[in-house]
Amino acid sequence: MAAKSDWKGALGENWARLTDVMGPLLGPFGDAAIAALGAIEGRRVLDLGCGAGASTFKLARLGARAIGVDVSPDLIAHALARRNAECGPARMAEFRCADAAEATFDAPLEGLFSQFGAMFFDEPVAAYAHLRRAMAPGAPLAIACWRTPRENEWATLALNAAKPHLPPAPPADRRAPGPFAWSEPEESFAPILTEAGWRDVAWAPVDRRVRLGAGMADDPVEAAVRFALEIGPLASRLKDLPAATLERVETAVRAAMTERAAAGEVEAAAAGWVVTARA
Repeated sequence: MAAKSDWKGALGENWARLTDVMGPLLGPFGDAAIAALGAIEGRRVLDLGCGAGASTFKLARLGARAIGVDVSPDLIAHALARRNAECGPARMAEFRCADAAEATFDAPLEGLFSQFGAMFFDEPVAAYAHLRRAMAPGAPLAIACWRTPRENEWATLALNAAKPHLPPAPPADRRAPGPFAWSEPEESFAPILTEAGWRDVAWAPVDRRVRLGAGMADDPVEAAVRFALEIGPLASRLKDLPAATLERVETAVRAAMTERAAAGEVEAAAAGWVVTARA
């Protein structure tokens, strides 16, 4: 699973390349978190882990003075390039390549938002205490994060199909930074945010059905296979495997996706939390 440092290298480059593919997967959960922020028009809102900027542009179109921050130079470069093609309020979005755990701002922030970019701090309590101090009193926080892997077929469908052909994985450290690090509220983000000084910490489930790899290929099975092999939990397990193993993995994944595509599309369950709090 990814850690913060991974986003500064190949992972950030890959996500920049596939940003339009990830939008349909991540966007509905981000939209739910934006709604949980409440009124944001005219407010300075930080988009934590903004990636290539899609969520930052959404915030700006809704009238926020949106500031996107990400540690990946490739993703920030992509966001800046996209801003040049925007018009209206979205063109006013700001972007910074920085570690939000250390970044400073020239005025208090009036909201903290994140679309799956909040779970990668090495020292999360210190990071969220720093971010709370950057907020105006009472500023809202709304974060979209994943629930458990077993509830997220988009992440496990291909991985389970490929597992017989993969070398054993080391035991997962549930406390380590990564996409599923906030899956168990009372063991992860609730104590982190409370210890960091945030108040009224709460969470609500969000469930969606998503198309795997939408936009990666015309054929839905091929799109889903490419998605599985190029990004996500399985892709991170394929590095340095011999060609024969990779061929067996692809065959197994293609069979699983073909079976799932009986209705014409390859869909899977996606399950997240929307976490809310106040500074």
